[in-house]
Amino acid sequence: MKKAKSSKVIFILTLVLALLVVSACSSNSTGNEPAPADQDTNIADESAPTTDEEPVVEEDKTPVTIKFTNWANSETYNKVNEAFMKKYPWITVEFVYSGEKGPQGTVEASIAAGDPIDVYFDGSLSGNLKSNLAEDLTPYIEKDEEFKNYPFLEGIMEQFNVDGKQWALPRGTEAFLVFYNKDLLEEYGLEKPSNDWTWEQMREMAMKATDPAKGRFGLGGDGIFYMFGSPVLPMANGHAPNLYALDETKTKSLADQPDVMDDLQWFADLALKDKVLLNKATSEANNIKEDRWSTGNALFTIHVSPLMETWDKSLEFNWDVLPFPAGTSKQVGIMWNQPLMMTKASKHKDAVWKFMKFYTTSPEAQQIFMERATLLPNSKDANMKEVLTSLPFYAKYDVNAILYAVDHAVPDPSSYMKGGNLVTASFNEWVANKLINESMSAYDYFPAATEKLNNDLAAQ
Repeated sequence: MKKAKSSKVIFILTLVLALLVVSACSSNSTGNEPAPADQDTNIADESAPTTDEEPVVEEDKTPVTIKFTNWANSETYNKVNEAFMKKYPWITVEFVYSGEKGPQGTVEASIAAGDPIDVYFDGSLSGNLKSNLAEDLTPYIEKDEEFKNYPFLEGIMEQFNVDGKQWALPRGTEAFLVFYNKDLLEEYGLEKPSNDWTWEQMREMAMKATDPAKGRFGLGGDGIFYMFGSPVLPMANGHAPNLYALDETKTKSLADQPDVMDDLQWFADLALKDKVLLNKATSEANNIKEDRWSTGNALFTIHVSPLMETWDKSLEFNWDVLPFPAGTSKQVGIMWNQPLMMTKASKHKDAVWKFMKFYTTSPEAQQIFMERATLLPNSKDANMKEVLTSLPFYAKYDVNAILYAVDHAVPDPSSYMKGGNLVTASFNEWVANKLINESMSAYDYFPAATEKLNNDLAAQ
């Protein structure tokens, strides 16, 4: 009997313990449902560190050579290339001079030969897109946070963005400037104008410095002055939204509109009426065969900023620079940002992207360009402007006028838009031929020329 009683007690104690275990498990549960049958029973150590960061991928430093072509085999480009190769010693840059073929022709020839150029500058984007030569850079930009944070000047990246894709990067800035002869300014008792001067002020000063008996004329540079002065006036006077009297979409010319033709005729009258700018008739009447600016016989001319280095060495008179004058609506000038493109046929695109990024955004490369007076800052970064103002070359010139010119300049649309060559050809036919050689007015030229231009643009 004792043995049976003892077994009963053990059974009861075992049952109680089982109920306690079930109760404890139930109190720690978040619900009454059973745990999933496939639940992992291996419990990780909660004290171990966790991270969401991507694993570090070692950079591929396999030696590679990339080929770069440009129209200028200059010491400046060589220095930038050397600086790049010092930073990326596994990437060798081989420079290929484009010569008479030009960059686009050189790239096309290299592809045909099975040895493609990898990266190149050119003067225009549209022709390279039409020939399907340029690589879409959008994927490279999207994954490069450092590049995306670079403070490019307003509008200079956008000019190379077509159909939502980035086809080129802006190498750097070339700004058109007004150059003036300081010796003639003093001789004629004229005061240097402020940076916010106007086209009308330029005209009045040019008239005071014109003396045909001495071979002196207020405006020189002839063809360049015509070609890059007249496209600015309609925009500066508020009669067209873009340079070259283009509409908002840059697909149609407004050069046949009455207000725009008035602006262009004002410019033509500098030669036809005021006679402060030479054309064929005035040159023959005064037996003038040499350019007035380079001989020291013109008060003003227009040209692009890289000419500063050449003229610093060659001109035998004192000169300085001003920004383009203001019109009746705004102050606007022209800037060039030549496209730097990756060749679609390149076999070394990751290395090419490093090269392009270095050329366009590294302070080192930009400073080399500025030291040689080749380029101006392509950035809103105050540090880059300070670099420019500190360079010895600019100590004797008005660097603040240069920076002012950059701040008020807009990209030349003819260098990137579809049919840009047609736009410049239409203007240049007037200024370099009809106006200079035949004294043709804007009212006689632009109605028919604009109709033809717009038909040609629509066909692009």
